[in-house]
Amino acid sequence: MIIARPVANHIARTHLKSARLTLVVTVHEAYLQWLPSLLTSVRQQNLAFRKMLVCDDCQPKQIDQEWEVLHGVWHDPNAARNAALEHITSDWVVFWDADNVMPGDYLQTVAVAAEHAKRKTAILYPSVVRVTDDQKVGFRANAQPWNYWKAKERSMADTCSAWKLLALHQLPEVFRAGCSPLDDYCLVQRLTELGWNGEPVPSTVALRDHPLRRSLTKRPRTADTLWQARRHAIITPWSARWHCCEELATWFLKAELPPQTSIVWIDNSGDAKFATWLWRLAAKLRKRWQVQSIEIRSVHGRAKDQTYEAIHTQVARLYNLTMTGRTEDIIITLEDDVLPPLDGLQKLCEPFLPFTKVAAVAGAYPTRGQPDRVAASTTSDRWGRMPTMDSLSDQVQPIGMVPGGFTAWAGWALQKALPFHTTEQPKLGWDGTASRELTLAGSDLFLHGGVRCEHRTL
Repeated sequence: MIIARPVANHIARTHLKSARLTLVVTVHEAYLQWLPSLLTSVRQQNLAFRKMLVCDDCQPKQIDQEWEVLHGVWHDPNAARNAALEHITSDWVVFWDADNVMPGDYLQTVAVAAEHAKRKTAILYPSVVRVTDDQKVGFRANAQPWNYWKAKERSMADTCSAWKLLALHQLPEVFRAGCSPLDDYCLVQRLTELGWNGEPVPSTVALRDHPLRRSLTKRPRTADTLWQARRHAIITPWSARWHCCEELATWFLKAELPPQTSIVWIDNSGDAKFATWLWRLAAKLRKRWQVQSIEIRSVHGRAKDQTYEAIHTQVARLYNLTMTGRTEDIIITLEDDVLPPLDGLQKLCEPFLPFTKVAAVAGAYPTRGQPDRVAASTTSDRWGRMPTMDSLSDQVQPIGMVPGGFTAWAGWALQKALPFHTTEQPKLGWDGTASRELTLAGSDLFLHGGVRCEHRTL
């Protein structure tokens, strides 16, 4: 890797402090065709700033002397950006792919926004639009005011945003190896979890839509990218059903858990012997590196002779108390009489993509008293039309109501459904009530036929 530092041309311009902003342009062989027009756009910026061109296994020609050129062989834009970051000392950095179209006043707009940004602002993001070579406009994302949950629901910031270097330095690795169309989304999630925010800037960046885009040619593993970046919580109420507990304990110890997992266990047994067993299980599970925290909440005074409706109302209240206020990207509910496959969690989480309305994805298991029927409903107002287990494919399918036995819920969607109304529709249960609320809010529910679970209370 070689970095050349030519003496910059001293061009008289009206500008802000050049030390505050660095532009990092990444280019590889396939993108050289767009580099000349980008360099022309950069010259037109009414601002003095540091310019760095990162050449990934390519040799561009006729580069102005004011550019610092970093050469290397990475075959990965993320690795190239990480290499550039080692040489940057400015307050803010803008990452730019050579195929993007830069507005004539973009960097000045960003610099002004940086001067007035709040202390906890780490991302200055523009609107983005995809355009073809014949100027046909495709996807457009307008820069909206910053919102924590909105940033979970959709991708608020593209890589071409301005990023505060102080915030980036808090990450062990800014850009992870590989190339995914959701790299920017995942970077936003990681910064958000550290307490940083974003602010929109009044500018629109055009992203060229072409078949040579690296996020297309590199065959990214989008689901794995999200699996690594997101935070997950698993909530399980335990009722000392010993015929189920040992098997579920084994599942927790052997299952493929997300890299960032918090676990909340609700001891609803009222059994001192079971409470001791549960604490011992937690001690074993804490040795797993994926588990960030394990919290055990004990419920006191549970009546042994509760009616079916009273039990469901109590469980709904417990879920209300446990889910409210959580900030994880995805919350998984797992009840102690449902045994999922060891790879079930990752499969449940795969459909949750930005810019979709996926609010919940449930695993498939037989319903109580009807082992040939799935505990789900094709209608959204009652537990009625239940599909048969044999009718399911291995893919996800839309569904009207999902059960809570083994279900992944989008955190942003739950904010629209919490708290559950536990007394209005007792026959719906907490999961049916949540399904109804999410459907009324315009969200989508799915059943995953490829996640077949055992139901121990039939």
